[in-house]
Amino acid sequence: MRQRSVTPARTMREQSEVSDSDVRYAYSLYEIIYRVMGLWPFTCQNIGSWGLTIFACTTQITMILFMTGETIISASQVDPQLMSFLSCNFLSLTKIIVVRANWSKMQLVIKDLISATNFLHDSKALAIVRARAKLGRTICIYQLGGTYFVCLPTIIATLPIFATIVNETVNDTSSGLRSFPLQTSRLFGGLSTSLYVIMFGYQIIQLFFTCTGNVGNDVCFFGIALNLTAQFECLALNCESISEPDTDVSRENIFSGTIKRQVELIELAKHLERTFNLIILCIVSANCSQICFYGILIIRSARAGDLVVCINTIICVIILTLQMFMYSYAGDSLSRAIENVGTTAYKCLWYEMSPANKQNVLFILLQEHHQSHWLVLLRHAGYVQRIKYFTFSKIHIVMCR
Repeated sequence: MRQRSVTPARTMREQSEVSDSDVRYAYSLYEIIYRVMGLWPFTCQNIGSWGLTIFACTTQITMILFMTGETIISASQVDPQLMSFLSCNFLSLTKIIVVRANWSKMQLVIKDLISATNFLHDSKALAIVRARAKLGRTICIYQLGGTYFVCLPTIIATLPIFATIVNETVNDTSSGLRSFPLQTSRLFGGLSTSLYVIMFGYQIIQLFFTCTGNVGNDVCFFGIALNLTAQFECLALNCESISEPDTDVSRENIFSGTIKRQVELIELAKHLERTFNLIILCIVSANCSQICFYGILIIRSARAGDLVVCINTIICVIILTLQMFMYSYAGDSLSRAIENVGTTAYKCLWYEMSPANKQNVLFILLQEHHQSHWLVLLRHAGYVQRIKYFTFSKIHIVMCR
């Protein structure tokens, strides 16, 4: 990358502090999210990390069992909200297992991105990295925060001081059924007070891991993909300097570094794709069913005059839509950044260069042409293809009908 001159006032220590600050700003939130689930790639071999992952998976599996049992007991009254929770559980469990299974690929991606950020000293390149990091961090806070906010009414409304004890007649015996965050009153309604408190707290933990495992993995992908996009944009910025040197030897050195870095970044993009292609397949299929369930819930709550549930469900639909849009936007940004490297190389004064350097430009273009098909939405069997925003909006309209 192009180096800017270092003034005496700006020491190496100050540069290191700035780089560390940029790294913390760009990756600290994703590290926290992944550490909670034991998925942070640099600690995945630790016993504690394995324990957290097993616990997170256990909460999701038991949550699936709880809601399946509740559905079987109340077979005549299938709750759309319960079915939506069940769909979220499968997604969360799938994401946790898939990311954990591909921790080595994620480690390569994150390690390279952090290292590249530490060695950036060009002001334009730093501005690009910071802008992408800010966008990813903002989306992470709003998306994950919005998901937790949606779950709060579900928990608060079922607290004993707010919830109404529902009287049910089971085998001609009248009994009071307690309320739970997961709406499993028929399954656990007869618990003693101490067991009820334990089960209530455990279901709150289950909801927390459902939100974190589902939306948390999405925002981590979004942020990491944007940071990878920033590296491609920095590489394109480096290509602009190809025409500056007066000698072919200097140009040869720039070409050598550019081609090597391009190959490395494309390999990182492949690692990211191979980690998340199955997740994207599950998201597209599961979100379609979830939006249908939420649509039924909106109609029911609107007819019953339950404004709180109606608004809460609409927020859930928005979150699901943004969930798919994040993958689409991140993939499209990454594709454009990969293509821009070839475009920038082509715009240099290649016709004034030696035959060897002309071949270098051609090689960059071929690399971009063969590898720029970054995958955004599902095509078939986990492989996905880029779509235009117009097509995405049409899909959304059809899904919401």
